Amino acid sequence: MLPPDLLQQAARLNRIHAETAQQERRDFNVFTMLRPEDDEVNLHSRFLFELLNPKGKHGMGTAFLERFLAQVELDTFDVTTATAQREVQNMDIFIANEARQAIILENKIYAPDQPKQLQRYYKAVRKEGYRDVWVLYLTLYGDAPGAESAGDLDEEVITLSYADDVRDWLAACIEIAEPSPVIRETLVQYQWLVEKLTGQAGGRLVMDVKALLKDEESLAAAISIGQALTEVKIDVQFAFWLSLEEKLRAAGFTITDYWKYSRKKVEAYYRKGPRGYGLILALPELLGQDTLGYYVGMDYSRVYYGFITLEDGQPVAKAHDSSFALLVEILKNLSDTWRLGNYMVGFRPSKRRIEFANFDIPDTLALIDPTKRDVYLDELVDEITTAIEQFYDACEHDPRLQDEAAW
Repeated sequence: MLPPDLLQQAARLNRIHAETAQQERRDFNVFTMLRPEDDEVNLHSRFLFELLNPKGKHGMGTAFLERFLAQVELDTFDVTTATAQREVQNMDIFIANEARQAIILENKIYAPDQPKQLQRYYKAVRKEGYRDVWVLYLTLYGDAPGAESAGDLDEEVITLSYADDVRDWLAACIEIAEPSPVIRETLVQYQWLVEKLTGQAGGRLVMDVKALLKDEESLAAAISIGQALTEVKIDVQFAFWLSLEEKLRAAGFTITDYWKYSRKKVEAYYRKGPRGYGLILALPELLGQDTLGYYVGMDYSRVYYGFITLEDGQPVAKAHDSSFALLVEILKNLSDTWRLGNYMVGFRPSKRRIEFANFDIPDTLALIDPTKRDVYLDELVDEITTAIEQFYDACEHDPRLQDEAAW
């Protein structure tokens, strides 16, 4: 039996920390006001580059770069002549020095890997005559790149995470910037964003709740709660997919069998680690184009949707083929929120942020309530339907496509 006040005390701490966050005005964040919080290219890569650049406007010289190198244990890199560049041969961040040492930093928030991406970058840099080349692969939680991205790269890829490496590095940078209030407070705001993206916004709360587990009875109770919590997450997520499928069928869509969710897949998501699955909707074929479907799925945590390339009804990694270039362009012209992937000529996250992995975002917690879940799913179905209609309408009126689409 649970100690009678353990949950009540934890709930009270939750309320206190929520009030503290409100008092600190954490929602007032210049980064998220100007860009979507998961904008990989124009927010995260751009800001990280500015910090790592010895000639950055922060005026700290190599101080931030040196602390980053210490964080990732690359102490042999000479910073005295270091320079930093963005988008060099498609590399997110490229740092090099006159000693012919180079660092390739590939930044991934939600974007998928590209074919032989890291291998191509590495070989291009070695071809330029750099003798020491390190490949850094940064994701939210330190995931390794897929075999398709690494290719036959012999060099070991150094995996980094926002959750640990970037968080700890920012903390060190904040100390360095203590004499410069503007820089310090900018770093603090970015640190808050990183904590939010990685489900660590309640870091201080965790420490306070940890203090409640001070005896055997409380610890045993917490373990029981943790086991039950996993089962609740499974139930809620599975109910999400069941209800979404029902609503999509009611809206007139046909669901295919490939990559489809199941109870077993949802259980594996929480017990063996995040993996992709969801629903693929059959779509009318555009004349003169290969078949497309519409995929609603998720990556490590975020629900997303978009147009997926199919062959005989099965997903294939052909989105980069030239035959799909026009469709990619049409989507980009509709909105710059669409991103290109190996399988997806265009994908983007849902408007509401659903974090099935951490499960601590308000919109995710609300899914336990069938009424609130119903409201969100209605919104999601409307998003999906609108996106498909806009795309087909744009294709129908684009003179570069054949006369008409088969509706």
